[in-house]
Amino acid sequence: MSGRLFNGWARTFNDFLSHKKSFLSTINNFKVVYFNSFLPLPCNQLIMATLHEIQLFLSEFHTKMGIWGIVIRDDRGKNRQTLLDLEMTTTGRNTVLKSLAWHDYSQGPMPDTLNGGPAMWVFGKMVRGKEIYIKITMGIKGAQVICISFHISDYPMNYPYKQQKEADA
Repeated sequence: MSGRLFNGWARTFNDFLSHKKSFLSTINNFKVVYFNSFLPLPCNQLIMATLHEIQLFLSEFHTKMGIWGIVIRDDRGKNRQTLLDLEMTTTGRNTVLKSLAWHDYSQGPMPDTLNGGPAMWVFGKMVRGKEIYIKITMGIKGAQVICISFHISDYPMNYPYKQQKEADA
């Protein structure tokens, strides 16, 4: 995976790996960096996806969603309550998910440590004046994509590519 470190001290993943006190291994398809303490630190929490990687993920997500559909974690109270608070239907929520674009990217990919599934990605959208936190994953092969979170954000979200979109406008 390529990308930039959030703290800005390395420009690419290879620059990061060249740091003398670390080495790389792959565990469950996630790149992991070990420091001198030998405690694994998932790189996906440090490295921001490139614009190309985000566009590729969203293209595959939208295509798979169109073919297989989507599973929404409505068992989570926050997700249900957001639909009620915004007076939004499930169709409206799906419309928001279909409209996700690269400039809505916030975080990821991050390992799904709870379920052991594919990497999770976080996006955000303004809906009826509220910032919505959206966490999605591709789901397993040959099945629906999964929306883990779709709720009003608890905290202001970071959009690393939002300024680039505004500059292009």
